Amino acid sequence: MNIRRCSILAALVGAACFALRFMQQKTGFEAETGLAVRGNLFALILPIALLLAAALFALAVRKTPFAVLLAKRPFADLFTLEEKTLPKTFAVVGILAMMAAGGLEVFEAVSITRDALSLAAGAFLVVAGACLFLAVKALSAGEESDGVYLLAAVCCAVVQLVASYRLYAIDPVLQSYYVELLALSAHVLAFYALCGLYYSGRGFGRFLFFTLAALVLTLTSLADRHALSEILVFLGMSAVELGLLLSAAEVIFPSRGKRQA
Repeated sequence: MNIRRCSILAALVGAACFALRFMQQKTGFEAETGLAVRGNLFALILPIALLLAAALFALAVRKTPFAVLLAKRPFADLFTLEEKTLPKTFAVVGILAMMAAGGLEVFEAVSITRDALSLAAGAFLVVAGACLFLAVKALSAGEESDGVYLLAAVCCAVVQLVASYRLYAIDPVLQSYYVELLALSAHVLAFYALCGLYYSGRGFGRFLFFTLAALVLTLTSLADRHALSEILVFLGMSAVELGLLLSAAEVIFPSRGKRQA
């Protein structure tokens, strides 16, 4: 299994699903009431495409013997970012996006909405971004990261999911927001699987699956009408997960040149 090709495939599938979601937003809801149009073609095709993508990724993960390939490799060795420009760039840019989103959410909560949950969600984003930065700094130096830093990312994703669900809880049109909730759920599970790898050394397949699923759902959800802070949250989390995934891919499946060396 080529993780890099799977990542590219996930991005392409996400782009295709973005197009489907965009067309659903244009044609699948009534302009006056916002209710879903019954029998809309794009509304029917999109969940089928998402399910097929999930099945494809699950099959690819299932057929790859990660337990044998990893052989109880230490977390710092698996996710080391030493001399890995592209994975490190993804991770750092994602962290900056998360912290920027947190700053925007805190500003809006304090000056506009006066909402305590939005304030907490923004604060969690800033703290989680700082913790992930410390983790990336340690991995860039070839050192072991602290598991608490990774747990902060899980808590941050959970708070974002709760905040989003509370916002949409009174909306009867599930089709208008289900992609966003699925994307946040995938991010929660991806970071949770990453923590599982740190503490138990098992579950790389789960981390791979949920990272790819989160990438597809994140790109799909960009077709919805999001605030800038929400876009930064989605893209930031995906960038961090993808950066760590690509870093591990270079360890598990090294390129020919590195093998010969």
